[in-house]
Amino acid sequence: MTQPPDKSDLFLLIENMWKADSKLDIDNLHHESIKIPQLHGKYYEIQTKIYKLKKKAKLELDELILKRFLFYTGKADPEDYARENFGTKVLKSDVDIYLNADKYLIAQRAKLEDLEYLLDYLKDILKQIHNRSFYVGNAIEYMKFIAGQ
Repeated sequence: MTQPPDKSDLFLLIENMWKADSKLDIDNLHHESIKIPQLHGKYYEIQTKIYKLKKKAKLELDELILKRFLFYTGKADPEDYARENFGTKVLKSDVDIYLNADKYLIAQRAKLEDLEYLLDYLKDILKQIHNRSFYVGNAIEYMKFIAGQ
């Protein structure tokens, strides 16, 4: 399992929404049952948007890998080298080492990992929502049992 990212604004927003939405109102279980499809729709829509962001981040990473590969193999625009003050000649056998340590690629990979973690979190939320009717049903059965029915 991946490590949780630093909690970004988006992660905190979703986490706070789920903290509020995950609470069951024992006194109004009929309302809780009715809310299940709404909650599912809400978090599924968020998951879809995050998935699209992840897909975009993956494409950006692929483009950046090519751009940085060209940079380290000496095929980039001369302005790029001047802008980064990069005067080192990189051997072809060392290009992978430079790519793995490249700060731009590291940042983009971290962004992608954060989105993957967020998608896993949303997947877990959706599982809980799928099981919510079971929890509501159990609560009702327990209340009947306590009432002696």
